[in-house]
Amino acid sequence: MRIRTSVLASAALAITATFFCAALLWIGASRSIAADFEQEKVRATLRLIGALSMLTNEYALHPEARAAEQWRQQQEALLVTLSTAVQSSKTSDARLALRSLVDELPALFLRLTEFTAQPTGPLTERSRYLVVDQLLVRTQALADTAYRWSREAAAEEQAARRWLRFGGAAGLLLLLAITLGQPIIVWRRVLRPLLVLEKAAAAVERGDLTVRCASTVRDELGQVSRRFDTMTAALGQRSAELQRSEQRLRAIADNLPVLIAYIDSGQHYRFCNTTFAQWFGIPVAHLEGHLVEEALGAALYAQRRPFIERALAGQRVEFDLVTQLDGTDRHVHALYVPHHENGVILGLYALVTDVTAIKRNEAELLRLARFDSLTSLPNRRQFDDRLAEAMARARRTRYPVALFFLDIDRFKTINDTFGHAVGDGVLKEFASRLKACARVTDTVARLAGDEFVIILEAIHDVSEAEQVAGKIMRAMQQDFVIEGKTHLVRTSIGIALFEGDASAPAELMARADAALYEAKSAGRDGYRV
Repeated sequence: MRIRTSVLASAALAITATFFCAALLWIGASRSIAADFEQEKVRATLRLIGALSMLTNEYALHPEARAAEQWRQQQEALLVTLSTAVQSSKTSDARLALRSLVDELPALFLRLTEFTAQPTGPLTERSRYLVVDQLLVRTQALADTAYRWSREAAAEEQAARRWLRFGGAAGLLLLLAITLGQPIIVWRRVLRPLLVLEKAAAAVERGDLTVRCASTVRDELGQVSRRFDTMTAALGQRSAELQRSEQRLRAIADNLPVLIAYIDSGQHYRFCNTTFAQWFGIPVAHLEGHLVEEALGAALYAQRRPFIERALAGQRVEFDLVTQLDGTDRHVHALYVPHHENGVILGLYALVTDVTAIKRNEAELLRLARFDSLTSLPNRRQFDDRLAEAMARARRTRYPVALFFLDIDRFKTINDTFGHAVGDGVLKEFASRLKACARVTDTVARLAGDEFVIILEAIHDVSEAEQVAGKIMRAMQQDFVIEGKTHLVRTSIGIALFEGDASAPAELMARADAALYEAKSAGRDGYRV
C-alpha cells in the first residue's frame, strides 16, 4: 500500500473516531447541561413556591393590598419559570402537574380577596379560612410536585453523567488504539526509510557520491530513494566532468601570461593563477582566502585600492600602473569586472597584463618619431614644435631667440671619398660637439643630411649669439678622428634673430637659411647674422 493511501486511511479513521467521540461527548454534555438547567429550574421553582406560601399566610393574617400585589408577582414569576421549563424540556408529568396547579391558584386567591373585601361576619370568616386552607393545600401540593420533579431531574442528570462517562471512555479507548497504531505505521513506512535517506544524504554532504539507498519498496519513499540513487549517480558523473573541466580551465589560466584572480566583496582572494607566484614570488595557496592587502603588502595594495573599491561599487574599471616587481619597474594594464548576481555585487574578476615590453616599444617608437636615429638629436618634427614654442615664449617674455642654421662644409666630398660609415661618424661627432657648445635649455636638432639647427632662447642681444657661434667654430676646428683617421671638418652658420614680432617660424627659418647662404658665399668656415 502506498504511504499516501495509508496516511489518508489512518487520517480518515482518526477523523471518524474523533467525530464519533465528539458526538458521544456532545450528547453527554448536552444532556448534562439540560439536566443542570432542569435542576436550576427546580430550585428556582421551590424558592418561588416557598415565597408564595409565605405571602399566602401573610395575606391571611394581614389582608393588605401590598401583600396581594406581591402574591400576584410571585405567582406570575412561578408561571413564567414553569412555562420556560416546559418549553425547553421534553414533557414531564410533574412539570405538567405543577403548571396545572399554578394555573388554579389565581382563581382561589381572587375568591380570598373577595371575601376579605366583604363585611366581617362568622360566615365570611369561615369561608375566607376555607379558601386560605385551599390555597395552602394547593401550595403544599405544588411543593410535593416540585420535589417529584426534582427527583426526575436528578435521575436525568445521573443518566447524562453515565452517558458522558461512557462516551468519554469509549472515545478515549478508540483514540488510544489509533494513537498506538499510527506510530507503528509511521515508523515502518516513513521514519525507517527516512533514516536511510538521511544517512545517504549525510554521506553525499561529506562528498561521497558513491552511497546508494537501494530501496525495493513500492511506495513514495521507495520512489524517492531510487530517484536519490539516480540523482547521486548523475551528480557523481557531473562532478567528475566538472573536475576535468576545472582542471582544463586551471591549466589554461596557469599557462596564460596574464594575472587572473577573483576577489570577493570582502576583498579576499578566492582564485589566483600561478602567474601570481611568477610575478610576486608568493605561492597560490598563500594567497587564496587572504585579504588583498595581506597578500600584496601595503604599498601595492594602496595603488590598487581605489580601483578595487570602484569595481566593488559596480563600475567596470580599466587602468595602467607602474609597479615594482622583482626590484624592477613594470608597466601593467589591469581590468576589474564586477561580478553581479540578482543585482548584488559578490566580487570582481581581475585580469592584469604585463605591458612593459609594449610600453618600451611605444617609447622607442615615440623617440624614433621625434629624434634622429643617428645622432639622437631632436628631428625636424620635434624641432618645428620647439621653435614655435620658443617664439611664443619670446613674445611673452620679450627676450630674443636666436636660430642657428648650420651645415658641414664639403660634406659630400667626405661621404664620396671615405664612404658613408665615415660620413655617419662625422655627423655623430659634429652633433656631439654642437650639443656641448649649447646650453641645457637650448635645442640642438638635425634636420636632414648635414643640416643642423640650434634654438637659443632668452638671450639679451646678438652678441650672445655671436659668442656661441664663435664657440662652435672653435670646437669644429679640432681634428675629427673617425675610424682611426684624422679628418678636417668645418662648418658654416647662418643666424636669424627673433625679437617678438609677428614673424612665423617659416620666415625665421628662411632668414637663417639666407644668412647661411651668405656665410657660404663668403668662403665658408664662418657665420652671418
